[in-house]
Amino acid sequence: MGCDIHFYTEVLRTIDDKKTWCCCDLWKLNPYYKVFKDEPEYEIEELYGDRDYNLFSILAGVRNYSDIVPISKPRGLPDGVSTAVKAASDKWDGDGHSHSWFTLYELMSENSRRLCSSPLDDLVNLCVQRMKKELHILDNKEVAGEARRFRIVFWFDN
Repeated sequence: MGCDIHFYTEVLRTIDDKKTWCCCDLWKLNPYYKVFKDEPEYEIEELYGDRDYNLFSILAGVRNYSDIVPISKPRGLPDGVSTAVKAASDKWDGDGHSHSWFTLYELMSENSRRLCSSPLDDLVNLCVQRMKKELHILDNKEVAGEARRFRIVFWFDN
């Protein structure tokens, strides 16, 4: 049986003078909504959904067949997780495992420490592009300064 990642992105915004993590994923209408009983009206267009066990190993030590040193052990869902991501996690109940998260700043720092190109490179690039679009960043010099305001939240199933 394979293992898949469930991957979400969040951005830190100020709403009513309160800093709030908000889901910044893209959603599309589900063509099977109302056709089948348990289908949601919208489904996520995940930023990342490939089955790459090397990346899973780097992120959380999941399916670590190559003795890759993970960034950290799974950290659970983050404080202040957005409503949409919490609901998605709850839906998986006990079938989801190894919940964790990282800010883009953490991923960029870790990526610079790893000397060779890795699946982490690709993930960081995808996250940078999403953050730039979400926060309307035009100048690449702003990326590092805003990277703590963008995070990924993920878990696995098998």
